[in-house]
Amino acid sequence: MRTRVKICGITRAEDAALAVRLGADAIGIIFHPASPRFVDIHEAKKVREVVPAFVNLVGVFVNLGAREVRQINSEVGLDLVQLHGDESPDFAESLGLPYIKAVSAEHSRELNTSDLGYASARAFLLDASNTQSYGGTGQAFDRKAWPSASQAPLILAGGLGPDYLREPLRQLNPYAVDLNSGIELEPGIKDSKKLIASFEQIASARIES
Repeated sequence: MRTRVKICGITRAEDAALAVRLGADAIGIIFHPASPRFVDIHEAKKVREVVPAFVNLVGVFVNLGAREVRQINSEVGLDLVQLHGDESPDFAESLGLPYIKAVSAEHSRELNTSDLGYASARAFLLDASNTQSYGGTGQAFDRKAWPSASQAPLILAGGLGPDYLREPLRQLNPYAVDLNSGIELEPGIKDSKKLIASFEQIASARIES
């Protein structure tokens, strides 16, 4: 099974378009005002315009109210929402939207037995534990915390880029990878050379497997 690729923290349509040309399966835009990669509705719609059929546009939310999530989803035309905060299973299920739930390394082992109660999650994104930030820190995920028996699709995140990608892919064989800070010139501005190199690393890992 091939590893799918989500390019997250997109703030510019041109970066989204390049990621799509390189083979991205999903484009992530962040609606968390505290993030340096925050986009407003106007910019999000520009990104929406360059994301074609069969590539998912994912809206990333952190502890935002259900009404606001649904409103943004409706205005932008998202394909998925990613809940990256402390949202409860009840909240996630109440949205009535397809969603991904982010889980920190400290809770990832629970996916082996309970899936943490998020019954209809399309996938779980596993990120490094960090008490100061909800993702996007560039901190690598602790590979020892990778669940060994989860039946849910798992997305690997945390510090991934051309210099740190092939080995985690070979060792963990995730359903998907989420690339963000490791492919940037600065927060929200993607580095085309790092993007290209990352896709080359992913392709070479597929060949080796």
